[in-house]
Amino acid sequence: MPKFKLSSCKLAGMFLAIALLLWPKGNAGAQNTDVFRVGWITGGDSLLAARLEPFVAHLQKSLDRPVELFAARDGTVLIDAIASDQIDYAALSGTAYAIGQSLCNCLVPLASPSTRDRQTHLRSVLLAKPETDLSETTTLLAGQSADFLTNQVPNAALKNAEIKAVATEAVLEASPSLEAVFDIVSAGGDHPVFAWTYAQAELEIVEKDELSGFAAVLVNEVPTLEIVWQSQPFRIAAHSVHRSVPDIDRQKLTQALVEIREEAPLAFDVISPTLGGGFVPAAIGEYANYLSVINALPADQ
Repeated sequence: MPKFKLSSCKLAGMFLAIALLLWPKGNAGAQNTDVFRVGWITGGDSLLAARLEPFVAHLQKSLDRPVELFAARDGTVLIDAIASDQIDYAALSGTAYAIGQSLCNCLVPLASPSTRDRQTHLRSVLLAKPETDLSETTTLLAGQSADFLTNQVPNAALKNAEIKAVATEAVLEASPSLEAVFDIVSAGGDHPVFAWTYAQAELEIVEKDELSGFAAVLVNEVPTLEIVWQSQPFRIAAHSVHRSVPDIDRQKLTQALVEIREEAPLAFDVISPTLGGGFVPAAIGEYANYLSVINALPADQ
């Protein structure tokens, strides 16, 4: 049974970020303004924190000032830290960036990773067997409720009546994991299924032979599956700074990320171990579609 590395687009605990409303006034992290603080989710893994040292050193060289790592337990802690200006920089998923930006309007994306063939975005896709009568299908197989691309994007699309091929009363059947989704599909399940794929933003659609990620895993297992719907593209992630970071430092950091694969390969291997395509500059407007999905979700997600 293959294991799947998810796209870092999890929203578990997103509403815990309401704690931001209780921020202390002023800059809580400004005890030493000479130190530039970089946040990363380590989950308490001290070995990962140690492995990030080449990345910290690369940024320190670019900024020509001391840089220290802020090891966050989880995404909620990381969002809280950068949104409340306790840290200067955070490596965020696209979803985490949208949540933080919606709460403080203070985050500036610098760059986003890409795949080896320079794909910078993700799409949700709905796959179905050709013999499936979609107009009569009311159950659509999805990932767990916290998964952005295989549950939340589809949920918002159904709410907004964007998936024209399926019955108006169609609903999602959430699975406990993508492994569970794979097991159902490989066992011959007939329900249409949501999956995710990497994509290039400039392409209007992704063709079947261009699928990657979890969508490719399912199609390789059941070759008769066809794409019947796909979402708009979403940026893979957002290495971001707080708006208090000066423009000159933003430029230096963006350049450092764009050059990191060639200039600091050890650091690059740590921060992008699976994608391998280097970083490309990002802009605030490229993440607006994340927020539109989040706003369309039911209150209990």
